[in-house]
Amino acid sequence: MSTFYVIGDLHFQGKGRGDELGKAGRIALRTFLMPLPDRSVILNGDILDLLRESLAGIEKNDEDLLALLFRKARAFNAGNHDRAAREYMDGQYRGVPVTDKLIIGDTIFLHGDLFDLVNSQGRVFGETITRIVDWLADRIPGVMKHARKLEAWARKVGRFGGPAKYRELAFDYIRTMEVNGVKIRRVVLNHTHKKDHVEKDGMTYLNSGTWINGKRDFLKIEVDSRG
Repeated sequence: MSTFYVIGDLHFQGKGRGDELGKAGRIALRTFLMPLPDRSVILNGDILDLLRESLAGIEKNDEDLLALLFRKARAFNAGNHDRAAREYMDGQYRGVPVTDKLIIGDTIFLHGDLFDLVNSQGRVFGETITRIVDWLADRIPGVMKHARKLEAWARKVGRFGGPAKYRELAFDYIRTMEVNGVKIRRVVLNHTHKKDHVEKDGMTYLNSGTWINGKRDFLKIEVDSRG
């Protein structure tokens, strides 16, 4: 058995108006990462907020922390905010594979935006909402609180009404999934920013939550890496 630490929804984007990770979040993240073995962390999407900041801008602000983060990483599953990473990073970033999912034994790790009507790949509505919120926040003082309500509404619509339905879509996704003769029994997601653990019909749904806005969520999971 191998131990992995799943984190996602860090939303690195520099020090601008929308920086939700913050100084305290960066300090806590560094403290969390330092004792972990190299290649033991699974980055499960929305690590780099490329909807709000260029890669160059993100790296300029957080080079040292990014170097530490990706030294610890086993894989980088791109989410809807860093989906562009797959397009220009030639399959890897800082030596870490960039993909849409990772399968180890009976467990599949993926960001989860594919279950989101608004933000799934090929749809532009979610990205458009994000850009509208940012545009408003840049130009109208005090509008951020109201603009975030617009984002929250878009998320609710995209997830078909809430986390419960979102979990059901994840369970349906793995219900008949088999890889190399191994039945997939666990699905590990992020994207909802809500830490979760539900078991049903011999399957397990796990969500490692988020690291932003004061949260420090992660998932420690044991996986049979021989499978």
